[in-house]
Amino acid sequence: VSTQSTGNSVQDARKVLEFARAAHPDKRAVLYGHSMGTGVVCQTAYQLLDEGAPVDAVILEAPFLSIPDVVFKSPVVRFVNNLPLYKDFLWQFSDLFRTKDVIGDLSGVLLLFAENDEVIPTCHATELHRLCPGSTLHLVPEGGHNFLIHQDSVKRAVEEHLKQNSLRSSRN
Repeated sequence: VSTQSTGNSVQDARKVLEFARAAHPDKRAVLYGHSMGTGVVCQTAYQLLDEGAPVDAVILEAPFLSIPDVVFKSPVVRFVNNLPLYKDFLWQFSDLFRTKDVIGDLSGVLLLFAENDEVIPTCHATELHRLCPGSTLHLVPEGGHNFLIHQDSVKRAVEEHLKQNSLRSSRN
C-alpha cells in the first residue's frame, strides 16, 4: 500500500537497499526504522515482499499504527485537535504510513518500544504486535522516544532477533 504521500520516501529507501544488495549480494537485507522511519521501512518491506524480493528482517523502533492514529490520539498533540480546520487539514494526509495495513504480511519483525514514550502511546506497539503474527515485541520500561537503541536490553534483543532470523534467511 503506497500513495503519492509516502512514495518518495519509500522510493529513496528502495534505492539505498538496491545499492546495498548490489554491493553485498552475499549479505542479508535488514531494514531498521525509528519513529517516522518505521512507516517507510514497513511500506518498503511490503512492496519488496509483493514483488518477490523480501528482506530478511524488519526492526521497528517506536513504531506507530498510522500518522492519523498518532496525531488524532496522541496526548502530545491533543490540544490542537480543537483548532479550527485542523482535522480537515490533517485528513488530507490520512493515508500516510498506514503501518497497520501492511505489517500483517511481513515476517521477521522486531518491535522495540519504550513504555514511557512521550510521543507514541504504547497501545500502538501492542496492536502492531497483535496484527503481525510471529513478530517479537520488546518493551522497555524507560528510554523515551529517542534513546531506546542505547539501552543494553534493546541491543541484546536486536542481536538475538538477527540470529533467529539468520536461520530462516536464504542469504546467509
